[in-house]
Amino acid sequence: MSISTNLISGLSSGFDWRSMIDQLIAIDQQRSDLVTDKKNEYEDKLSEWQSVNTMLLSLKTSASSLSSEDAFNEFTTSTTSNTSTAASDILTIASASTASAGTYNIMVDNVAQSEKISSRNYTASDTVLSLSGDILISGTVVNIASTDTLANIKDKINALNTGTSPSCVTASIVQHSPTDYRLVLTSDDTGEDGISILEGSLDNVLQTMGFITSSTAIKTTTSDGAKSDLFNSSTGIVGTLLELSSPSGDMTVQIGGTNVDINLSTQSITTIAQNIDALAGISASVVSETEDGETHYRIDISGTTSFTDNGNVLQTLGILKGTYGTVNEMHAGDAAYATGTGAAITNTTTWANIFTGALRGTAQNTELPGLGGGTSRQQRNGMKSTPEAVQTISIMVIPLPLPAPTIMEWQSIKHTR
Repeated sequence: MSISTNLISGLSSGFDWRSMIDQLIAIDQQRSDLVTDKKNEYEDKLSEWQSVNTMLLSLKTSASSLSSEDAFNEFTTSTTSNTSTAASDILTIASASTASAGTYNIMVDNVAQSEKISSRNYTASDTVLSLSGDILISGTVVNIASTDTLANIKDKINALNTGTSPSCVTASIVQHSPTDYRLVLTSDDTGEDGISILEGSLDNVLQTMGFITSSTAIKTTTSDGAKSDLFNSSTGIVGTLLELSSPSGDMTVQIGGTNVDINLSTQSITTIAQNIDALAGISASVVSETEDGETHYRIDISGTTSFTDNGNVLQTLGILKGTYGTVNEMHAGDAAYATGTGAAITNTTTWANIFTGALRGTAQNTELPGLGGGTSRQQRNGMKSTPEAVQTISIMVIPLPLPAPTIMEWQSIKHTR
């Protein structure tokens, strides 16, 4: 038989002593609850004061920058244009801390255009030129065969301007007369980069065609030297990377007045850079550049800007480039035009000799009929530009803390080619 363990207080006395004890314990616990509540209150206050302290420290740090006068020289800039062409399409502006109040107007006489260069004249577009060798258009080789005509060369150059990596150079043949044909190269893009054309062999094809002269200049200058063109590999043989038909063997060039041997058929740009780096007072290394997710490599030479080519080796590497020149040409006609002195025009006459108007004096040209002469024209093998309508861009620089307008410091930007 089980025995119940339940306890009923006051069953015999009639007094519920258990409830009384529980109430006494609860009353005593109230003092502990008051202390706990106070503790929580103080902890909340402490947390709030810590937050205030953090904000004060932040304010102190920010306020310390106000101790300099430059902190108050903050400006905002804006541009307007008087044509449908937005100012932001022409130039970008920025204001420095030393700017002053005012407004500037920039008049754009010409904008950048596509570079266009011409060969010398040929009597026909379908006659074999008997030229052979390699040329580089935008870093891609064009193999010229001895049986190629002007039209063939045009087609080969245009074949490079296709696919995922086009050369962005278009070739065309321009006919000036029944016996005057010229190969014209035009950049598909506007801007200062223009067209990159380089000799790729010993044969001087570009020079023979009149695109460039025998003079050279540094293609990519640095503060104290030059850079080569970009290559897909730093260890591959240069001739192989460029797909040259007959890369040059050992050629001695001068860099900084010192001889160095370069072999495009056996050496990589890394080897070439090491050989140049060994020259006294000159340093050279291979640097990498990443564009559109692709890494390319080039030689960076410092310590000299003196380069003497041999066999177009430095031009093939893109360290040097050929310079543009002028071509004097003669066209047959029914009359000879004389200069201001009365002399007949010859094949050495330039436009400066012919034009004797307002720019050169009051005497005008004289036409001598029936002498079977011709007219002379001077053409520059290089960039051409056509004047555009004048555009005025207003630039306003306004200081942020002040309502008055300010003038910004600016450099003149000339968009001409």
